[in-house]
Order: sequence, then C-alpha cells, then structure tokens
Amino acid sequence: MTSQALVAQHRQELQKVQFLANRDLVEIYSGLPRNPAAALALLIKQLPELTSMYGDIAATLAADWYERVREAAGATGHYSARMSTDFDIGKAIMIAKWGSGPLFETGELTYERSQSLVSGASQRLIADQARDTEILNADTDKQATGRWSRDARGTGCAFCLMLATRGPVYTSRDRGDFNAHDKCYCVAVPDFDDYEEPSHVAAFRESYTDARSEVGGDRKDILSELRTVTGAA
Repeated sequence: MTSQALVAQHRQELQKVQFLANRDLVEIYSGLPRNPAAALALLIKQLPELTSMYGDIAATLAADWYERVREAAGATGHYSARMSTDFDIGKAIMIAKWGSGPLFETGELTYERSQSLVSGASQRLIADQARDTEILNADTDKQATGRWSRDARGTGCAFCLMLATRGPVYTSRDRGDFNAHDKCYCVAVPDFDDYEEPSHVAAFRESYTDARSEVGGDRKDILSELRTVTGAA
C-alpha cells in the first residue's frame, strides 16, 4: 500500500534537497556584485547550473521512491524507474531575470528580496523534476493504472487541497493540471489501486462540497469561500 508514511518520507527527502539548494543559493548571492546588471549576468549563468544539478537529484530520489511505492503495492515483474529528462534551462534563466527585479530598485533589502523570489521559484523548478519523474513512470509502468493522485500537505494551500480531493484521476495528459506554485511540496503519487488518502483531504472534500453549494460552480468563488471557511492560504 502507498501509505502516507511513504509519501511523507519522500516529501522530506525533497525538502532536504531544497535545503541544500537554498544553502548554495545563499552562497551565490553573497558573491554577487553590487552592480545590478553584473549581478543579473552572473545569476543567469549560475542559476541554471544550480537548478539543473538539484533537479537531477530530485528526479533520482523520485525514481527510487517510485520503486519503493511499486514494491509496497505488491506490483509484479521487474521495472526500473526512469528519471525525467525534461529540465528546461530556459525556465531557470527566466527565473533569474524575473527574480532579479528587486536588484534594480533602491533600498537596503533589494538583494534579500531578490533571493527570496529566486529561492521560491527555484524550489518549484527542482521539485517539478521529481513530479515529472513520478508521472512519467506512472504512465509507462504496465503494473500501474496509468493514473496518479496529487498528494497535498495538511498545511497546503486551498488550491492544492482542492485538486488533491479528486484522488487518482490524473494521467500524463493532465501534467499541466499540476500547476505547482512556488514552495509547493505536493507529490504525484502513482496509482496501483491502493492509495491511502490523507484524512485532511477527506475533510477538505466536505468543505469543498459545502463551498460549492454555497457559492456555485465558479472555481475562483469556491476557492475564496474555502479560504474563508478553512483558513487555508
């Protein structure tokens, strides 16, 4: 069975990866020149290297975790999980350009604000390598159903929790529906007809049903109501 303990273990692994990435990012920012244009040029060079390296680590961990999930599910036959190779260096460059905006502003905390923006967006890019790996293998492993669940933390935002209430209905065609945000630690759990849904998702589903009855079918209105009722971000 794909227990919540197994999911939590993987999420902790990815959080450790991000801790290490953030540590390196601090070092990068400590070495940036105080000239904004020069700092941006260096960030454009170094951020793709950082996110690519840690993205590969996240993908490796996800492949290993997939095999543990498969074993726990009692799947038969040999299957060697593959890593996603879809890392997009262009996205890392875009993050560097977008996150460097505060460097060109005035004030004492411009570099700190820039680092915070880049850290959050880099986390998403790195974690996406793990999620892409999970979805890739869920799609190609003949012992799996081809579907996956979005597993959200109990402290997750209303958007993540809402998507998590749908259970194992997603397929590789729904990769875009993951829509991970910065600092999102949702996991794509492959389905072997044995997913253990977290209790907080079941509770949130009830809140979602109530919110939909209260405000109608518009997703923005539902999310607004859910944030009010549940306190989720």
